[in-house]
Amino acid sequence: MLSWKIHLSLIFVVCFASGLTHLRKSSLDTPTGTLTYRALPNAPNGYTPEHVQCSSPSPSVRIATNISEDEMNWLQKRQDKRLKAMETFLTRMKIPNFNATQFFAKTQATALPNIGIAFSGGGYRALLNGAGAFAAFDKRTSNSTAPGQLGGLLQSTTYISGLSGGSWLVGSIYTNNFTAVTALLNSNASGVWEFDQSVLSGPTGDAGYFRQLRQTVDGKEEAGFPISITDYWYVITHFAICPPTMFER
Repeated sequence: MLSWKIHLSLIFVVCFASGLTHLRKSSLDTPTGTLTYRALPNAPNGYTPEHVQCSSPSPSVRIATNISEDEMNWLQKRQDKRLKAMETFLTRMKIPNFNATQFFAKTQATALPNIGIAFSGGGYRALLNGAGAFAAFDKRTSNSTAPGQLGGLLQSTTYISGLSGGSWLVGSIYTNNFTAVTALLNSNASGVWEFDQSVLSGPTGDAGYFRQLRQTVDGKEEAGFPISITDYWYVITHFAICPPTMFER
């Protein structure tokens, strides 16, 4: 079990989130609120991991003198789409003394640039800032291709990556098959992001949220895996970002 120091810290978080008055009125035996389940479960035991057999033969680490064969094949499939998008984007930018159509017509595809977008770390602030940029670069966003806007840059890219908070953004978009940011916002009927809810009070806003949170992490410990305060933070943040149920990934 977790040390008394960590349990004490969790109690403090509960007090901070819900307020002392709310805690006096809410018993841990009160009915839990309804959690919003936004997709089918994909893990047999929710957040609790399980032991599996290693693959045979064991995977090997290739010499990184070049990109892998799979990546090379993917780049060939991606090339036509990104180059057409890039030409359209640069044409719309109306760069002085530059004719995008002529440039792409006379330049070998292998000599054309590969665009990569990296979203920085910084928790929720990085995620939200990155989501704004992602939407601005995406031609699917309303008015993003108006004069002076950068819509279409996303479609011109070859690589997208993220660090920490930026990876929350990229990972959430990836698990949703690269849908548009505007479609992920919970202002839409099909939206999955729950950023209007505090990560400390959760979707139910009562003590039942913290009970289920603790039970979820305890399941990992009871299965024989070590746990830390990071497990609680992961489960809390995961609910607001990813489309499956809170505890099913």
